[in-house]
Amino acid sequence: MSLRSTSWLAIDGDRRLGAVARAGYLAGNALRNALSRDPAGLALERFPDARAPTGDVSPSPSRLFCERHLASMGLAGFAATAGGLRMHEMGCGSGRAGRLASVAAGAPIRYRGFDVARRAAWDEPMPGATMAVFDGEDFAGTIAPDDNFFFSQSAAEHIPGDLAYFEAVARACARAPGPTLQVHYLPSAACLRLYLFHGLRQYPAGALGRIAALQAPDAHSVAVALGGPACAAVHWRWITLPMIRRRPDRRAADPVAYARELAAAIAADAAAPPGKAMFWAFVVRRGFPAHPTQEDDR
Repeated sequence: MSLRSTSWLAIDGDRRLGAVARAGYLAGNALRNALSRDPAGLALERFPDARAPTGDVSPSPSRLFCERHLASMGLAGFAATAGGLRMHEMGCGSGRAGRLASVAAGAPIRYRGFDVARRAAWDEPMPGATMAVFDGEDFAGTIAPDDNFFFSQSAAEHIPGDLAYFEAVARACARAPGPTLQVHYLPSAACLRLYLFHGLRQYPAGALGRIAALQAPDAHSVAVALGGPACAAVHWRWITLPMIRRRPDRRAADPVAYARELAAAIAADAAAPPGKAMFWAFVVRRGFPAHPTQEDDR
């Protein structure tokens, strides 16, 4: 298995770490993220619309942004152009993203998900869905010749050789006779402070440049900033700090105040530079042009 990675640091934050390794994880990732530079040639954009949650629903800022962004991707138009949506998800968990994509596409889709462990939700998949346990060694072997929508949600940071995954997907897209779409949701450098010991790495803009360099010459890559410093501050106060203090998550205690603070943070971050992302949507289109954002609230 190739261990080519976007990071030189190989400490896995998902494992039980001693004091020295924990200090090395935080210091090493902080240094790597600080030294990263914006890559030349990679477009950076800011997601223009992510309204705050309403009612008693209190998603984390990153979850809110990712799900709103996925709904805005024009999947119905892509499915019509590509002759159907055939989705491949690495790190699928319960398969929730497949259901969200089907709603956004407005029609049934074919969905194939892969993860390192079986989930109980796999026993009742949505129509057209299959899930399988994958050991992380042969990414290309998981890809069907007609897969056209490649997706990952907060999964790449857990893959030791993440470049092997992105390269396998890029090669499959380059060979595809029809249009392809990639959407990868990745933690930015800001997430080191927010999630602490989580996965192997974060994705500063320089790391995204290495992934963009793998794509076919006729593919268009863009890094879309989801949230910014204000939303990161909300996550820190409501989620991370209580966790550090071993106290309950504050969102459940006062969802109305949380939604109010998140709404103010979203408005404040609308003017933040794209490089100051809280989270990233890394999008690669081939044979399918970019389109105006169309929020789908279904």
